[in-house]
Amino acid sequence: MVGVSNIVGVVSDNASPFNIADNLNVPYFTNEEVIELLGQHETETGQLFDEKVKRKISEITANQPGLVNGFARQLVENNPDKKTIDYEDYLKVENWYLNLTIDKNISNILNKANKERAFVERLLFTEEKIPFKINKPHIKYLHTNGLIKEDENGYVTFWVPLYRKTVYDAFYPYTNGEKNEISITHIPSDFYENNKFNMSKLIKKYKNYVKRRGFKPFMERDENGNYKSIKESALIYSFETFITAIVQELSGKIYREADTGLGKSDMIINAIRKSGLLGLHGKASPKIRNRKRRQGKNK
Repeated sequence: MVGVSNIVGVVSDNASPFNIADNLNVPYFTNEEVIELLGQHETETGQLFDEKVKRKISEITANQPGLVNGFARQLVENNPDKKTIDYEDYLKVENWYLNLTIDKNISNILNKANKERAFVERLLFTEEKIPFKINKPHIKYLHTNGLIKEDENGYVTFWVPLYRKTVYDAFYPYTNGEKNEISITHIPSDFYENNKFNMSKLIKKYKNYVKRRGFKPFMERDENGNYKSIKESALIYSFETFITAIVQELSGKIYREADTGLGKSDMIINAIRKSGLLGLHGKASPKIRNRKRRQGKNK
């Protein structure tokens, strides 16, 4: 009998460790192996995956075998007669995973994250860089259960972007009471020009909103109730809250991209089938910039 488990989890769950004869590591696919796997379907059926879809499957799953197969299966079953599976098809499956289905694997990840919620929220909503130390109980627990890993600089990072997006959506605060303050001052036509969504208008409206409301709804207070200086993460939270409220009013959707670097949060905004990519970028400290320059020279 073969099953998927981790001997650490079996022992901690008070199950008998004698049920395991050997602990076999099943590595993640490589990018090349994912391409090969999808290529087998293309060869056997004649149905093609757009190159962007192949790349996005690798990115969102981090090449985790079960998720790769799950995404591919859902794409194929949703589009049995389609010659080429395109990016719009991919976005529908991503939305299905994040918002519509109760997936056992993802539910398990959420359950594990919830047990270490305070630590996970530090990773999601602050700028703190946390060294990866496997003997720290919360790091060991989340790493063992597939949520976090060590990045190339020795810090904690999320392992699978789909898991990060799932946890982000689950733990993201409900707009901090600002949704009504945002939506009551705008109408959908404010954001369109020639029937196209205008990103510049969105940013201009956000600036006007900040002038009117300030950043106090997003600022922390000290023990005396005084406002602290605002952090970059709070600025991003403010902007995301504004964008989310507006896009919901427009009956659109937001697809958050996986983090690709320090201080960067990408969102794909889809409003009336017109999509745009918006990146929120933070500035790295001089120390980090110098480190990245050195890394670039060493490559």
